[in-house]
Amino acid sequence: MLIIDNYSILQSTWETAVKIARDTESKAQIQGVSSQMNTFNFLFGTYLSELVLRHTDNLGKLYSIGHCLQQSCCRQGYSYN
Repeated sequence: MLIIDNYSILQSTWETAVKIARDTESKAQIQGVSSQMNTFNFLFGTYLSELVLRHTDNLGKLYSIGHCLQQSCCRQGYSYN
């Protein structure tokens, strides 16, 4: 769950950044990003994106393996159909 692990790190980074920032505009922008990340839509989208991207990655790997097998079979004279 890489995305969610990074989420916690980012939230702590925002807290530290607000303390370090000197001007009010930077502080406001940091707090805006942090509060946006706390909304349901952001969290739901993050979880959903991770789920979809994980499945997409798995499908890509399967396609790659199937393509390699097809290439290997064709080189050896076997019909892939």
